[in-house]
Amino acid sequence: MFSTSGFSKALLLSVVFLNIILFQTTISAIPAFARKYKTSCTTCHVAFSKRNLFGEAFRRNGYVMPLNDAHLVKEKPIVLGSEAWKDLWPESIWPGSIPESVPIAAVTNMRVSYDLQKANKGNRVEFAMPFLLNLVFGGAFGEDVSFFGEWAAYLLGENARGLQRFFVQFNNVVGEKSLLNIRVGRFEPGITDGYTSTQRLTMGYPLAIDYDATNTWKPRDPQSGIEVNGILNHHLYYAGGIVNGESKTIADPSDLQLTNGNTYNNNFSRFGFDVQMQISNLDMYGGIILGKDDNPDNDLKPLESNALFAEADYSFYPWLIGALRVERAYSWKSNNDKDKYVNIIPHVTILYRANIRFSIEGVIKIFQDKNFNNTVIRANNENPFQLVMINALFAF
Repeated sequence: MFSTSGFSKALLLSVVFLNIILFQTTISAIPAFARKYKTSCTTCHVAFSKRNLFGEAFRRNGYVMPLNDAHLVKEKPIVLGSEAWKDLWPESIWPGSIPESVPIAAVTNMRVSYDLQKANKGNRVEFAMPFLLNLVFGGAFGEDVSFFGEWAAYLLGENARGLQRFFVQFNNVVGEKSLLNIRVGRFEPGITDGYTSTQRLTMGYPLAIDYDATNTWKPRDPQSGIEVNGILNHHLYYAGGIVNGESKTIADPSDLQLTNGNTYNNNFSRFGFDVQMQISNLDMYGGIILGKDDNPDNDLKPLESNALFAEADYSFYPWLIGALRVERAYSWKSNNDKDKYVNIIPHVTILYRANIRFSIEGVIKIFQDKNFNNTVIRANNENPFQLVMINALFAF
């Protein structure tokens, strides 16, 4: 991911990366899709929102079933034109369709957390019910145009947070199936495609997409722009594009502010890749994002960073899944370390129903020794256990 402030305000950030998947298929499946096909959530999910291999294939196929989609749809779409129009093109409009009903679903998370560090105003126990309430919608206009969106209605006491992402994707533009797709709208940049905010069991974001060395921009932040993506030889996923380069506040993250109100520029780049492999009931995946900021503190000294994670999920039963994630963040400038720590996240998921799941998750944070002006600063890890969370998720 690259930013160049000398470009233009609307084209500040471009994305170029390779994403290697050893066991490739490609859904951000939602209950609206279950209603459309009259099938269970587990058709596409190990446990929502983590997709299985078939769910991945469905998403990459533009939210259309890979085989005989027309025969599997139970909520028949409204056809916009006859199939015979295809034979008359370009003397006619290519036929399409729209969903028969508005394809909207809701996802909510009820959370109880126990903070061993009393970081939340000295409180150990906090009830967040709900923690979030999101409306998600998606579908396809025929076989080659798809759309997906998410509206955050509530998060941690904030009402009506607004549209988080919405994009339209034109699939199979040229060549063989999934070779070249074009995505336009507001979306998570493709650099995080293998482990997006939805493709995991663990509740917290992996550091690779959540670590922000300069407190201005995270790789998981949705961006407005255009992206080209596709799959080469069934195993190599690629994506590249140009987006605004905006931060969470829709500001340019390469423009940083001084205490006197003046701004200075910080060109930055991000490069990442991820890998995934499944063996029987064991699903293993991980990723890394490497970063460089040219001038984050207005001293013309670059800040380098890397954030990586590895996670393993094991299904003891279809309704009982254990997960363990290990991740590390490291950033430094002029050989002086800024951040250097490891997180260990154990997790257990119980599927009460296909659309209801309970989970318990812990966070262990281990600081590592830092170097400062050639002096080693020893880390203090007397109380590494940070947090325990119990979550109840509902999708409908």
